[in-house]
Amino acid sequence: MLSSEQLDGILFIRCETDIVYEKAEDFKFRLDRLLNGEGLKVVLDLEAARYLCSSAIGAIASGCSRLRQSGGDLVLMGLTTELSRLLVVTRLADVIQIAGDRDQAQELLHITPEDSGTHP
Repeated sequence: MLSSEQLDGILFIRCETDIVYEKAEDFKFRLDRLLNGEGLKVVLDLEAARYLCSSAIGAIASGCSRLRQSGGDLVLMGLTTELSRLLVVTRLADVIQIAGDRDQAQELLHITPEDSGTHP
């Protein structure tokens, strides 16, 4: 369901299947275990997932919130057109960064306001 690898200080998690309601608890449990740590920088690759149930979306939102509270962050990557629309409709796209590819995801996780020339 989920596989992971550490690369250049970033935890890459790949969702390997659709997450339907029957798989949602297992997905949440596995995701929570992977996101357990201070200041983790995480890329969640959803390329193989064509569908996420509302419980899976909630687990992603909750995980992102916990990561940010501990000084980390989460970027989504590999979204289908349908998943992108779903994240816009649920307004999750307003709070979680979305990358087109691995390079962009790494840039989003490493950039600081000083690096980009903007300030909050």
